Amino acid sequence: MFALKKATSYHLTHVTHYYDLKKQRFEVNLMARISFLVVMAVFFAAGCTTIMEKIRLANFEEVSKAYEHVMLDSDFESAYGFTNSDVVRSETDFTAHENIKILEYQIKKEQVSGDKIEVNQRVKIKYYRIDSPIVRTMRYEQLWKYDDVKKTWLLQTGLPEFK
Repeated sequence: MFALKKATSYHLTHVTHYYDLKKQRFEVNLMARISFLVVMAVFFAAGCTTIMEKIRLANFEEVSKAYEHVMLDSDFESAYGFTNSDVVRSETDFTAHENIKILEYQIKKEQVSGDKIEVNQRVKIKYYRIDSPIVRTMRYEQLWKYDDVKKTWLLQTGLPEFK
């Protein structure tokens, strides 16, 4: 009887110890999994921000190319549609621009802000007036800002002033 009691006691001690070890491993694994998920969530959030910035900048390239196209067509009425109407004064009379023809619109320098919501461009524009054969060159600084409400880039500096 003593041997049976000793064997049962020995068996219970080992089984209890086995389950204690298993419980400890489970708790360690659970903490490791939770830590891993927290780290992954942080990386995912940071990755989403980076992805959104890349999408926003790709959108800027499209807007910038479209603006360049309307400027090369000397379509100032359409070009005005790229401006921020809250900042740029309204120009409903485009007759002053009717005799301007743009020959070249070239972005010389582009600087993106750290938060990726502003782009400053230095542009070289070659143009002439229809009534004058003189080709003129001007440098033009333009500031673009991303509008979160409208989900697009808007020109803050207005259209260039041709002299």
